[in-house]
Parts: sequence; structure tokens; C-alpha cells
Amino acid sequence: MGSPHVNKLDALTGLRAIAALAVFAHHFMGIMDCRILKGPIGGIAVSFFFVLSGFILVYVYKDRLNKAAIPKFYFTRFVRIWPLHAVCLLWICSMASPHLPPTEWPWVRGLSHWSLLQAWYPANNWTCCYNGVAWSISVELFFYAMFPMLLLGTGRQFWVKYACVFAATFIGLIWMASALPTHLPIKEVPEEALDPRVFAHFFPPFRVLEFMTGMAAGMIFLTRSKQLNSSVVASPRRWQSTVKATALEIVVLALSMGCFQIYFSSGLFRYVHSIEVWGPTLKQWLSFTGGMFFHAAVIYVFARSAGWCARFSGSRAMVFLGEISFAFYMIHYPLISLMKEKF
Repeated sequence: MGSPHVNKLDALTGLRAIAALAVFAHHFMGIMDCRILKGPIGGIAVSFFFVLSGFILVYVYKDRLNKAAIPKFYFTRFVRIWPLHAVCLLWICSMASPHLPPTEWPWVRGLSHWSLLQAWYPANNWTCCYNGVAWSISVELFFYAMFPMLLLGTGRQFWVKYACVFAATFIGLIWMASALPTHLPIKEVPEEALDPRVFAHFFPPFRVLEFMTGMAAGMIFLTRSKQLNSSVVASPRRWQSTVKATALEIVVLALSMGCFQIYFSSGLFRYVHSIEVWGPTLKQWLSFTGGMFFHAAVIYVFARSAGWCARFSGSRAMVFLGEISFAFYMIHYPLISLMKEKF
């Protein structure tokens, strides 16, 4: 890869630091009971991570992944996330933590977390015990498992898969909201019922659309990059184009960060919530995942590294923060709780 690609990925690496900080701020306000910003800013940032994951995997593996390379792909992705997850689990288990699970089914519950399968039993008291934020990498593991099947094939086949996942997600949400059983198969808390809204938030298949949206943005970006590389003659960048690119970066960032407020102010949430039976579930899903197309726009625009915002995001300091953002993300929740207990 040439240096232009490195710079583009650097800009995206810097964005990871901003998203991780948003998750930290959301959990800090919740644990410390000092709500300042409205909306699920942490959930929106996690959705951004899901979209970004799809984009980067396409960017890296589009021309490298084949059937023979799939086992190596699975191994490298698992090694990337599981060791740090295991260290965090050991740390939390070594102290008298409020995040340890209740006494019922402790071994089954613990095994699901060690194997990163906790998101497949989507209940707050199950999925979010131990290190609560690890539910998202349980979902990521499912993305990694699906990625070769989603990527391999022709471009037309990918778009057919994307359309099928889009339709299946909404059909599944509607069916789940109206047909799920009343109570959980494993009884955690006597009065806890199976809430379809929690199911829509945690259950991995309901988050695949965000990942595939990132993949779609990556497909378009690579296609456009090849077209530009074959037609553009190298020339110094004019400051006017940089200003335009910067303005576009600011606009897409504002849309991505403010997607919840846009839907709230427009009355879309109120309308969706009023729909009988499955409206509240769809509203919950939309609150956390409805910004996926805005996130994809941010990633696409910043990958071009054409404006000053992207250059700042790709600076050495921001790239460093982005590179440690995963470790920060994994340890921040128990750290905040520990701070509250001690101070």
C-alpha cells in the first residue's frame, strides 16, 4: 500500500479516539448520576464502531481474502480482541466487584462471557455483568464470523446480500416484538421479562446491518479510489478544495453526532413509538442504530483525508489515542465504578 492509504486510515484511527471518549462520557454521566448531554451518546458511538469495523475490514481484505485465507483471518481477528477481554475479566473477578453476576447459573453465565457469547442471551442482567462493555465485542465476533460470507463473491452479489439483510432486520424486529415468549428461559430475576427492546439492542443479528453499511461504504470508496487513481493527474491541492472538504467534514460529523436529536426533533421517534405492538421496539433500535448511514458518510469523507478536520484526526497525537482506544474502551467502565466507590 502506498502512503495515501496510510494517511486515510490514520484519519479513521483518530476518529476511534473520539468515539471511545463519547462512550466514556456516557458511562461516566450514568454512573456518577450527572446527566449533561441528552441522548444515548455511548450507544451512538458503539454504532459508529460497528460501521467503522465493516469499512476497515473491506478496505484491508477486499483483494486479499479468499477461501484459503479464511482460517488465518478468523485467527487474527480472535487474537486481536480476546486476550485483552480475558485480562479484563480476570481483573474484575479478582476484586469484590458489583459487576459480578448473581448466584443463579454462575458457571453458565461465566462461560458465556469467557467465550464472548454473552450477547446471544440478551438480558441486561446477563449480557452486561462482569465487564458490561464487552457485549459489543461479542457482537463484533459475530461480524468476524460472517465477514467472509458477506464479502466473497461479485459486487452485485454483495448488494443483493445487503438488501436481504436490510429487509430481514426489519422483518425480524417486527416479528420479535409481537411473537416472543413472555419470560426468559433462564430465570435471573423473578420479575424480569424478555424485553424485545433489550433484545433489539444486544442480539448480534440485529446489529449486522450497521456492519454491512460500513462494508458498503468501503466498497464504494475502493471503487471510487480506483477510478480517481486512473484519471487524476498529480497536482498541488488548492486551498479552495481543502475548504470545501473541511466544510463537508464538519457537516457529516454534525449529522453523525446529532442523529438522535434530529430524529427526536423531527417527531420520528414519537411517530414510530405510537405504532401498536412493535413501535417501542423499533424506536429503541432506531435510537441506537439509526445513525448508521450518517456514520458511514463520516467514515467515507474522512477516509479521503482532504480537509483540515481529517488532517487533525490523522495527526500523530490523535492516531496514538486511536490506537489505545480499544484498551481504554475495555477498562473504562470498571474504572469509573472503582472511582465512584473510592472517592
